[in-house]
Amino acid sequence: AIVSDGTALPPTFIFQGKSVTHEMARATCNFDPNCGLAYSASGWIERSIYHEILKHLIDILPAPETRGYKLLIVDGHESHISLYAAQLAIANKLDIVLMPSHTSHLVQPLDVGVFGPLKMLYSAAMTKHSVSHLILPHDVPMIINDAYHRSFTRENIMSAFQKTGLSPLRGVDALPED
Repeated sequence: AIVSDGTALPPTFIFQGKSVTHEMARATCNFDPNCGLAYSASGWIERSIYHEILKHLIDILPAPETRGYKLLIVDGHESHISLYAAQLAIANKLDIVLMPSHTSHLVQPLDVGVFGPLKMLYSAAMTKHSVSHLILPHDVPMIINDAYHRSFTRENIMSAFQKTGLSPLRGVDALPED
């Protein structure tokens, strides 16, 4: 998650499997002790994982009674849609906006200005690492570390919010005229 002030919140690593191994936990903590760690049969996000991420986000925000509402923009993936998530958001002054399908490349700040550089830098790091090592799942946090910190910069994040028209808030001009 990223914030319009240029802040990047610690990521959650989702591994494929039935449980978390010691190596996965250690690798994730070495990346950032505040990172989330989850697993699923597919290696992709599931509703229960999203609920944990949402609770972690709420835990690191100032208490709801000491701040105004916060806006959380997520894609429309089914894992993000549940009564529990809505109740959690309401109780903690979070307004959740679901982006319409196939629009994240236009209106999601992560897609607009951060994931591109991350993918390029991560790909280069994977190529460099794979020349001399067999890459195992628990190697991923270490390999992505430099790429993450070089792409999730204050400048990239703020620029991404500006490009989408979300901060400073202005009319959507990201959509093509024709």
